[in-house]
Amino acid sequence: MQHVTLSAPAKINLFLNVGLTRPDGFHEILSLIQAVSLCDILTVARSSVDDTLALSGPFTSGLSVTENLVLQAVHELRKVVPTLPPVSIKLEKNIPHGSGLGGGSSDIATTLKAANILFSLELDSTALAGIASKISSDAPFFFSTGSALVSGRGEIIHPLSIPLDYWLAIVMPGATMSTREAYVALDSAGIPSLTLPKPAPIIATYSSLRLAVQLVGELRSCGNDFEGVFCRDSNIESGDTVKRAGVAGHLIGDTGRGDDIAAIRACLLEAGAKIVRLTGSGSAVYGIFTEPLTPATTAKLRRDGWQVFVTRPLRL
Repeated sequence: MQHVTLSAPAKINLFLNVGLTRPDGFHEILSLIQAVSLCDILTVARSSVDDTLALSGPFTSGLSVTENLVLQAVHELRKVVPTLPPVSIKLEKNIPHGSGLGGGSSDIATTLKAANILFSLELDSTALAGIASKISSDAPFFFSTGSALVSGRGEIIHPLSIPLDYWLAIVMPGATMSTREAYVALDSAGIPSLTLPKPAPIIATYSSLRLAVQLVGELRSCGNDFEGVFCRDSNIESGDTVKRAGVAGHLIGDTGRGDDIAAIRACLLEAGAKIVRLTGSGSAVYGIFTEPLTPATTAKLRRDGWQVFVTRPLRL
């Protein structure tokens, strides 16, 4: 075997609660995370020279080859397997960075999976997740079944079997968000929910997400604490006009376009989304639909330079 090619899926946070800062500098989180079918494509091959990386795809702008996370993953793996040969990696970036969709973390996990297969290392998922966690708190999730309740700083994974009978429209505004700056903004904003424990939804008890969304609305009772960075006193499901909080200026490249978050939410609700939510620390927003999106609906979401991805939840 000379190479291994794998898909590196994106993720959404069905809800995300953020706690106070831990002694190690990370925040406690509680999140229900779902893998989705929007994917990067990653190929790991044997190399006769040093480790190399070639980037392609629509979202390579601003990415560094020498500092890319997939090469960091190889370096961390080599600490565990010192005899690991040099590798040549090709990464097709289809997941926008700075979106909260976990593309970089997924790339880390997928690199480790591919190298494990290519070189017959026989490391189990727990060992690979431990290596991945040294680079990214989100990466261990991608060694789960694709649906998991995640806690700690992101390294404690509780796999779930939850309904996948829904469709997603993910909308990415023109501006991106730095995860580090998002946490700084969240702390600075003094969001009350930071200190309030919240129960996890009981969505896993339902045979159909349609029932959970339409009849019970468990996900409606939860949210994403980072939404407080963008707006205050708003109901994300109500469609009410949302104003930016002052800290929304932490959007990278923001030239007053932080209002896109409110506009995207309104468009998704108008299009028929049952739930609309920010994913991760932003800046992508997704809508959950109980029926397939029509081309006409998708076309209405493509405005003002927004990127639109129609996708499905995915089992790993």
